[in-house]
Amino acid sequence: MEQINNGKTELTIFFWNIGKKDLTDSLNALLTENPMDVLIFSEANISIRESLNESLVPLGYKSRTPLKGAVRVSIFDRLPNVIYCRVDQYQTFVIYEFHGVKLLVVGIHLLSPISAPIDDRYVDATKQNENIERIETEWGINKTIVIGDFNMNPFDRGMISEKAFKATHCKQTALSNKSKKPYYFNPSWKAFANDLTLESNNAPPGTIHFVPRNKDSDVNFWHVFDQVLIRSKLFSELSDRYQILFKWNEHFLLTDNLIPNRISYSDHLPIKYTITFQEN
Repeated sequence: MEQINNGKTELTIFFWNIGKKDLTDSLNALLTENPMDVLIFSEANISIRESLNESLVPLGYKSRTPLKGAVRVSIFDRLPNVIYCRVDQYQTFVIYEFHGVKLLVVGIHLLSPISAPIDDRYVDATKQNENIERIETEWGINKTIVIGDFNMNPFDRGMISEKAFKATHCKQTALSNKSKKPYYFNPSWKAFANDLTLESNNAPPGTIHFVPRNKDSDVNFWHVFDQVLIRSKLFSELSDRYQILFKWNEHFLLTDNLIPNRISYSDHLPIKYTITFQEN
């Protein structure tokens, strides 16, 4: 966590669905080049979490989730003042306090499209967001970040519906909300503008790539399942800093065909989000 001018704090959060692989070596290389404050992982079994813990503790990180047992979303951080932590089936909640400001960080990994059709994922999204809103109300929090594998695209019903996450790509819409249920702002939409053919902004236009069975009628092969949502109270001139990571040091996470290298790494690409917020 970096202190910057005018009482502002800059926080970096990393998420990776590591696909049940021990990717500790590549992660260490990334953190050497690009240290981050909060690290969130899904599909990390017990042995992987123990390996991560062994590697991350010397770097100043602490596991906020059990190393044993069933944990769908695990969180490591190097931040002080954790005042609440809870592990649910599809989400892990951590509340941090910085100089009187409570910040809720939610790591999430929702139902897979392999096992649940889109309508079922919509229904589940409504339930998961209700859990978040319940904690916000209980703790009086209006600064929330939700990050992880939603297993939906930003335009899917479970993301944009008033009854589900109510996440918009427009900050002005989020700010002009007049109902009791607040919006999330979703900066992940910007990933669709990425272009692998360019020398600049050449990140992939998604975090996961797969060819559907109906490929003759559906050519949407890239998907932005790994997203970040923030409440409007966290808005700043820097709140669009959502990145898809695909290369660092000697690690290149794509194949020769420029799709995720699921053999050496994961079928998901990691994401990084940097947020700047004003302290009280």
